[in-house]
Amino acid sequence: MSFLKFTTFSLVTWAALNSALAQNPAVDAEAAAPSVEWYAPEIDASPIPEHAKVIISGKTLPGVTVRIDSASITKLNEGPGPESEGRPQERVFLSNCPGYERPNTKSKLVFNFRKDTKVNALVVAPGWVKVLGTKKFAYASQSCFVPLKAGSGVFPPDTITVRANAEGFFEIGLDLTPGLAQIPVTVVAPNKSAKTFLLTADVSLKKNDIKVNTEISKNKPPAASKNIRIWVGSGMTYQSNQQTTAGAPDLAFKTFQAPGLMARGGYWGQQWGLDLYFRDAPGKIKADPPFQIQSDTYHWQTMEAKGLYQFPRGPASRIFGLPSQWQLRFGAQLHQIPFLDVDTSSFVTIQDHSVTMATLGVGLLLGEENAWSYEFAFSPQFPVGAQGVGGPFTISSTVAYEFQAGAAYKIAPNWRIGLFSYTQSLQYAYNYEKTAGTIKTGTQNLFYTTFDLRLGFEY
Repeated sequence: MSFLKFTTFSLVTWAALNSALAQNPAVDAEAAAPSVEWYAPEIDASPIPEHAKVIISGKTLPGVTVRIDSASITKLNEGPGPESEGRPQERVFLSNCPGYERPNTKSKLVFNFRKDTKVNALVVAPGWVKVLGTKKFAYASQSCFVPLKAGSGVFPPDTITVRANAEGFFEIGLDLTPGLAQIPVTVVAPNKSAKTFLLTADVSLKKNDIKVNTEISKNKPPAASKNIRIWVGSGMTYQSNQQTTAGAPDLAFKTFQAPGLMARGGYWGQQWGLDLYFRDAPGKIKADPPFQIQSDTYHWQTMEAKGLYQFPRGPASRIFGLPSQWQLRFGAQLHQIPFLDVDTSSFVTIQDHSVTMATLGVGLLLGEENAWSYEFAFSPQFPVGAQGVGGPFTISSTVAYEFQAGAAYKIAPNWRIGLFSYTQSLQYAYNYEKTAGTIKTGTQNLFYTTFDLRLGFEY
């Protein structure tokens, strides 16, 4: 087949396929209709009494609009809670007004509202308004309130709209009463093609639980499912060192130096993970007479290998309204620490002794899916071994821990930038045999805190 014939055949075939697709627009519409991968719903405290904040989340195409019209939510059966229509509005009392336990003047009197009081209220029945409090609510007559402005309507429109982020993730919160409810969720693609999903939610306040009738993905949301995490950072380091040696003057100093460096890399699976850390905390000693020192700078370096176990997340895995993930953190740290060796002529030498510690603690991640995320970790440490310069070095009576706190902002789907603080504290008694037969005993209290600017890449 000549090149001309091949080209002609290709063009004719391409034109025929385009014609067939044009005659069957349902194919294009079906392909363009956005799909959703639904994640396990979560439940949180609601500001409205006897309601629950239900968080529905999923993954679709980036930029897709997700919309829920609360007026279209159908209650299939009522739970033990009160009615709910729309969102609360701020209302003002026109005159002094009694508030009843139920929308009935024969029910128990709960409150006496004073004129001009501002409250949040829901219209629940003709002539009655439910006034919301922090722990209790009461029903008041519609006639007690300053009339709503023209056009505001008694039942205000309550459409909640969110947009999927660059990873296609979205979450949307609803205040629902206990029981079954049908929730139409409409997703609209940037090309205006739309699709409505009908979810049936079963809300239980007693069990603090929420279930839906759709297929739930076993995957984690995009940010939480990233397996490889690489971070680098630099910042300022504050250090203090208090050291005693039997038969010698006590030594103590504080220092604030830069740049402190850190690097972190690891693999985070669905349940298990591995974190590797390197930290370099610089320091400087000022020797006052009669002490003399040849080199006054040093580096406290830490290398760490840590295993992670991520506890299963339940429907109530939220703290301060943010999705939360608890972790068990365990591993070992190798410290290269500054030890101050003083000879008989008061000459101070900084020696790099090494201490190995086992760690066991907990971590907490908040808001991994949000633009801002937060990380906290605390681990006590336990001595495993030590190695001195020139002779045996042992430690005992240890009190040691590490603590980390930080906040990061997602600047792109795979990139975060954040500010972190990391603290390390080691306190122990030591025995050091620098030369045969000469044993030095004492205590050392080492502490540092770093303040880092970090850049992370996760995928």
